[in-house]
Amino acid sequence: MAIKMKSHVVDKVRDTWDTTKKEVARLEEKAKLSFEEIGKKAKGQVGELEKRAKGSLDEVSKMAKGSFDEVPEQLRGAWDRVLESLRTGLDVATREDLGQLANKVDELAKRIDKLAKERVAKVQERVGKIGRNK
Repeated sequence: MAIKMKSHVVDKVRDTWDTTKKEVARLEEKAKLSFEEIGKKAKGQVGELEKRAKGSLDEVSKMAKGSFDEVPEQLRGAWDRVLESLRTGLDVATREDLGQLANKVDELAKRIDKLAKERVAKVQERVGKIGRNK
């Protein structure tokens, strides 16, 4: 009777272990896909914003250069400063910003991996304890 009961417990633990492994694998894949999707969306949006900003700046620059000869010498440098101010004033992500975002995504992925490994280790430890108590 006791052997049958231990066998039943071992079967339950084995089923729980298998289910846990499958769930961890599913969660890892889901997290990976989510991070990849976020990265792709961010890159696409940033690229689109960069294109729009550059187009607007080019348009303004062309209009300004058309009348550049009419501007006194002292004001010519001021226009360049205005254009630079516009460029920095636009809230467009730079390549550096994208790099930082990618680093954060990588860091989060590492944290998820670490948490998944910790959970697997806890389950393995529990299964080991049950196996030793036979």
